[in-house]
Amino acid sequence: MPHDYELNEGHVDTPIPSQQEGSVLPKWIKILGSGEVVARAGEDADEAEYVVPLYLPTDYSRGDIDTMPYWCEELLQSTGAPFFAMATAVCNLDLTASAEVERYQRHHQRRAQLEADRRAIIAEIEREDEELVTIRHCLEGWRLHERVAHLQHRRDLTHDRVDPYHAPRRYYTQRARRGAGPGGPARRRGDVTA
Repeated sequence: MPHDYELNEGHVDTPIPSQQEGSVLPKWIKILGSGEVVARAGEDADEAEYVVPLYLPTDYSRGDIDTMPYWCEELLQSTGAPFFAMATAVCNLDLTASAEVERYQRHHQRRAQLEADRRAIIAEIEREDEELVTIRHCLEGWRLHERVAHLQHRRDLTHDRVDPYHAPRRYYTQRARRGAGPGGPARRRGDVTA
């Protein structure tokens, strides 16, 4: 028996290439603990190894599938001893089902982290909104709009929301392209002047 491997015993039903017989079901498997196994067709030292993902087939042969009860879903989403008890019980029943349980827990943990990140971002946005409202009230109280009213009808100012540090550069670039800048129309290198 290859080191760290165990007999497949029907756990993996994905055919893999064999040096002697074409494609065969794996004889030996090594559990990776990530929803995958390393599979080998034989015991030779130079036998190729294949990483095979484990997916649990859905059995519709017994009619409608019952919805998972809450207590079972709670164990799937738990951590520590409760999840370990669930994982151990399933591992004793079926290796492929065990891989699915681990996969579910991994994706649940990832989703929980993303949800925490989302809440943190929303809270940050709300704090910024409050800050903007406060600053806006200050500027309104100072009558900013009255003090800069001369800017209201300036056609050369854009109403696009752009980076204020880059707006002037963009504005002068457009003027130069239209030939409206100082010194007349822009010329290309090599143009002959009269």
